Amino acid sequence: MTHGTQTLYSNVKLTAERDAATGDLVWKSKDNTTLVGGLSDEHYYLYYPY
Repeated sequence: MTHGTQTLYSNVKLTAERDAATGDLVWKSKDNTTLVGGLSDEHYYLYYPY
């Protein structure tokens, strides 16, 4: 993930799960990396396979 010109995360494996309480899609990392999210000017680059 980048924010402006700064790289905040690199090569974080995420898994999408459905939240049982809300039904929303939640992205979780295997190593419990806390994702910032919601910042202006942030970009995610996703690719498969990891």
